[in-house]
Amino acid sequence: MASKVSLAAAKVASNKAALQRVTSDLIASPIAYFARTSHFDPSARVHAGLRFQSTYAKASTNLTAPKMTTSWLSALFGGGNSKSKAHRPFGRHEEAHLRLATRKTNKILKANPGARVEPKFLSEEDAQMLVEEAMDIINIYGMSHVSEEQRDVLANQLKHFPLPKEDLRALVNMQRVTGRFEDEAQKLAPWGYGDDFQVDQVPPALRKVLESIQDSPHFCVGKPRDITINRREKSFYRLDPHIDPAKDGGNVFILSLLSGTVMTLTPTSRTMHPDQHKAMDTRKVAEVSWLPGKDIDVDLPVLSLLHLSGDARYTWCHGIRPGVTQSQISDFNLGGVMSDEMEGVDQEAVRTLEGLPLWDWWGSMKNLRRRGPERVSIICAFADPE
Repeated sequence: MASKVSLAAAKVASNKAALQRVTSDLIASPIAYFARTSHFDPSARVHAGLRFQSTYAKASTNLTAPKMTTSWLSALFGGGNSKSKAHRPFGRHEEAHLRLATRKTNKILKANPGARVEPKFLSEEDAQMLVEEAMDIINIYGMSHVSEEQRDVLANQLKHFPLPKEDLRALVNMQRVTGRFEDEAQKLAPWGYGDDFQVDQVPPALRKVLESIQDSPHFCVGKPRDITINRREKSFYRLDPHIDPAKDGGNVFILSLLSGTVMTLTPTSRTMHPDQHKAMDTRKVAEVSWLPGKDIDVDLPVLSLLHLSGDARYTWCHGIRPGVTQSQISDFNLGGVMSDEMEGVDQEAVRTLEGLPLWDWWGSMKNLRRRGPERVSIICAFADPE
């Protein structure tokens, strides 16, 4: 009889009995076991089954085979202290945080291109120290990532916001620190970039994040190649869809601090590439996304970590929609859901720069996420393991 212990449960189980029950099923028919589980993405299922079959076959003549099998299984699912040799399979965190962006319905994702979410990746204490360190770094090395020309263009695209023109210009903002060269006027971060990345130049709180990712049994990464810090204020989180430079490496991690948001993955093709994403009507994007029904919304609460690898890293763009205003939500006519989200909103303040509330929506406009006034994101990039 097939074991009722799921792969997700086995991953977190520390007792040998639970692992042994799963082991019995795997020994009987490893490829079939992995093929029927939803916790592995399709490309990894057969590989995992074959890997188990091969490992057990080599040990089957040894009296310690069951013990060895349990040890191998524990390592495969991230148990113990063994460093992972593969990214963890997709599981309950992705089921809870990823949705198709359809605006009106709430559809669970069926195919994951390579996005993993780790909620509460940091403790509150570590996050506070990291924010303080990031602010100090921004004060020294930070630069505006928005030119005056871009500010005018972006402000002009936000005419539907209930603000005067000058306030719209002031709304557009983003400060940035990176070791990657991007502009003649920038101050490069001391840790460098790519092959020249220097871990010993990374301040302690940031270095702890790097080490936590490298030591995690959930990820399999090589050397760090970049750290970028982005800071946004006034709830202006807009991020046009883009693919990070290939030289960053095969693994991109995005850590959310101070406020959560909804990151959207949108596919690229011959008919929809990054430049066309940017040319789309801003209000329409805010309300329906770039490619409704194909885009993937990732709910990223504060302290959560998003990992992009495979197609999600190289062939899908990632971005953040401009955000929706109270009037846009009202136009959608959400009834009771809207009234719950609007509770506590100062009706007099919404027409001021500091009081303008902006919301993200996740999967559909029925799932609103109010933005905080400020967000810091830490982007760490790693090579694939050698």
